[in-house]
Amino acid sequence: MLKWIGALMIIGAAAVQSINASAVLRSRCGIISELIAALKAMESEICDRLTPLPELFAELGEGEGAVGGMFKNCLRQMSDMEGREFHAVWKSAVKATPELMLKEQEEKELIQLGRYLGRYDVEEQRMALQYAAKRFEEFLRKAERERETQGRTRAAMGIS
Repeated sequence: MLKWIGALMIIGAAAVQSINASAVLRSRCGIISELIAALKAMESEICDRLTPLPELFAELGEGEGAVGGMFKNCLRQMSDMEGREFHAVWKSAVKATPELMLKEQEEKELIQLGRYLGRYDVEEQRMALQYAAKRFEEFLRKAERERETQGRTRAAMGIS
């Protein structure tokens, strides 16, 4: 009897772990989509409305989830810059938000954007934001393919 209970517990744990892994893949796609939307909103606010970064980050930080959390982190660190350059604050905020679930290359792209924000003229910032949005659209397509292939595999492994 105990052997059967133990076997059922192992099977149940494997199923739950596979389902959780599949959910993480879905979450990553959602977070990348939110990040793309935020980048496009930033482009509009910075380049068309000339919104100051602290005001923009306060607005974007009102959102729930990992992306809103990153902007909250950035705004909090901006208020305590003490001579640090903005790109260092941006990098620190990105790294302080592991909930973004970014892969190494995705994190590098997002950190690189911080070198342009508030530093160059409007058109150069627009180009940097458009480039970042395009790169994250590529990352989203890759994450969706990964979700489709690995998600099915992991779910099937959990069921079998």
